[in-house]
Amino acid sequence: MFALEEFRSSILCPCGCGFLAADTLGNEKLGTAAQFSASRVVCLARLARLEAEAALDDPKKAPPVSARARVWTTHMTKKAPREV
Repeated sequence: MFALEEFRSSILCPCGCGFLAADTLGNEKLGTAAQFSASRVVCLARLARLEAEAALDDPKKAPPVSARARVWTTHMTKKAPREV
């Protein structure tokens, strides 16, 4: 377990995003950094649970679409150049 944690802390980005540190920690001003885009999606399972909970509180009230069911995702659109 220690070896796995050591690998993760040395290879992966320290923020916990799951991307490689070599891709996320580049110099943006020099143009050597990877490019990312963020998007949001709605987790339908979480939304259904939240709507059911809201209906229990007040069954006459229409369940609202909750911002708590939104999940932000990040996609790499351009990898950082690798040194050879």
